[in-house]
Amino acid sequence: MSSSSTRSPRLRSERGRLACALRLPALRHAALRLAALTLAAAGSLVPSTARADIALAGDLEFDAPADTDLDTAPAFGVRLSWQHHLPLLVFTPELGYHHAAFGDALTLNRALAGARLGIGEVFRIGAYGHIGVANAAYHSPGGGSSLTDITYDAGGFLDFTLLPLLDVGVHAGYARVRTDDRAPLKWVPIGVHAALVF
Repeated sequence: MSSSSTRSPRLRSERGRLACALRLPALRHAALRLAALTLAAAGSLVPSTARADIALAGDLEFDAPADTDLDTAPAFGVRLSWQHHLPLLVFTPELGYHHAAFGDALTLNRALAGARLGIGEVFRIGAYGHIGVANAAYHSPGGGSSLTDITYDAGGFLDFTLLPLLDVGVHAGYARVRTDDRAPLKWVPIGVHAALVF
């Protein structure tokens, strides 16, 4: 057998190993670039782990008196809030105003401060609580009276948050106005609400 035929397979083998050695760094570089691009794309699709939004909300409800013979009151409220978002969790400090008219007997105005704590993204369930100052104006044929005292409320809510810029939901709870010379005014609010989120 000639020496040239002996060297030919060996030469081809050495050339193949050299080609593989030259390709490996290029393949590693391409793999690293692909991994970096994949991570960047994934990061652009995943929302920030924490953010804060401003929300302007409105409430419409019926306030059913407890332990009194007052009429059920149609009521409304407005709230300015700051939604602090974490994954699956939203903490919302807020300031609010609430108005209710219990027939011709009583008109109630309340200024409130409090917070909400919700769990979930598309459907959000949570609890709320407020404390503040209320003015209760009692009306009677012989003349009325008015008092101002501490008020508070607490309850739960269920929100739907998938709509752009708009959260809608339902709520129910318990509320009370402390009074000095009368029995405390207590009621159960049941209603709906909506919030514009900026």
